[in-house]
Amino acid sequence: RLRGSRWREQIQEAEEKMNVHTLSAASAEKVEELIRRLRGSRWAVVTADIPRRDRIKGAMARMYGAYAQHAFGRDELEPVSKTGRDDFGGIGATLIDSLDTLWIMGMREEFDAAVSKLKEENSGLRRA
Repeated sequence: RLRGSRWREQIQEAEEKMNVHTLSAASAEKVEELIRRLRGSRWAVVTADIPRRDRIKGAMARMYGAYAQHAFGRDELEPVSKTGRDDFGGIGATLIDSLDTLWIMGMREEFDAAVSKLKEENSGLRRA
């Protein structure tokens, strides 16, 4: 079974072995066993749909980019008027709500900018 962070190492080992032109019979069996274990695993499902994942990340980047450009630090973006609105006490609700998504999607620059904005002295979160 693949457990903990070891599964990444096992996958990398299998990929390295598959790139070698000649495999010993024992190595080939290990690679085939690992591939059998990976079929149907969560890792296999996640990597099988990379184009979909990239489209979702692109949509997030566009939507968050619009918020950052027109309403950064405000609670919400009003998309038609392209202005910000503070319906949640001006605490930067969209920034707070976006932090985990930005981190999971690997959007570190946007994540860091959001955290910096929330740490500012005049931030609505600091006043709350």
